[in-house]
Amino acid sequence: MIRIGQQQLEVPGLIRTKTYRRLIEKLLREKQDHDFDGHRKYISRLSKRLKGHYRNKCGYCETKVNSAGYLTVDHYRPKKKVAEDRTHPGYYWLGYEWTNFLPACHGCNSAKSNHFPIDSQKGGIRVPGPPMTADRQLDFNACRVDSKIHQEEQPFLLHPIVDTPQEHLTFLPDGTVKGSTSRGNITVQVCGLCRSDLVTDRKDFIDRIFKALGLPFRQFINNEITKDVLYYELDKIFTKIRQAQEPHRPYSRLGWFLFEHFPTFFSRRFGGKTQHQLRKAYNRFRKHGTCGKPGDE
Repeated sequence: MIRIGQQQLEVPGLIRTKTYRRLIEKLLREKQDHDFDGHRKYISRLSKRLKGHYRNKCGYCETKVNSAGYLTVDHYRPKKKVAEDRTHPGYYWLGYEWTNFLPACHGCNSAKSNHFPIDSQKGGIRVPGPPMTADRQLDFNACRVDSKIHQEEQPFLLHPIVDTPQEHLTFLPDGTVKGSTSRGNITVQVCGLCRSDLVTDRKDFIDRIFKALGLPFRQFINNEITKDVLYYELDKIFTKIRQAQEPHRPYSRLGWFLFEHFPTFFSRRFGGKTQHQLRKAYNRFRKHGTCGKPGDE
């Protein structure tokens, strides 16, 4: 999951039209009986540009969409019912709220389904019905995912517009991800972020980096390459890790974590002198953009 700041998102023009307003009036009359499937074109139009902001990746697991898959639209707050509260009518009034949409792969959408847990121990109280203005119109500002009324619910699930994922998620060498906070843990569990396919993909990338790091050090220790060549090879590897955190890359949050936590994540897998040299090389790369900066020995 990557941060999608509110400032990056352009408000869809559709929500300013009379057609959209009439659709919302119809929705508020019909409530839970509203036929969302019959009006799917509105959801499609509202979500089309949103997928571009998410770089055509799943908003939860960051799977990159290719010819083998597609992105669905997940309603962050479920529009029909809430798994954790059967007495709640579901957030039907948010069925066309564009900030309530997340592009999601089939795996994450199926796992999350209609779950939306809140932290009642922190005083979270579920919004019982549509927020209305003084003239009895739907309050569109209060419907936004970052509105005060929604934040006061104390949602457990992370949202890319509202939250900073790196504060809540930790990646492990075996390809799994765990929460460093209760919100991170519940997001991992509810969205199935440790599904076998995701774990395998993340572990494959981690293992390739580890293998790539080990080879030039073995060659250097065996006097097969010079220190200049060692630094050249390390520069390429560090650059690859740094590039892996670019927002358009699949699993870019993993890439960020590997680069920012490199000294503890990778160097501990090497012993003694190699570990020390690797840490020094990484620190030089972060400072100068290259491992072989003269005078830094």
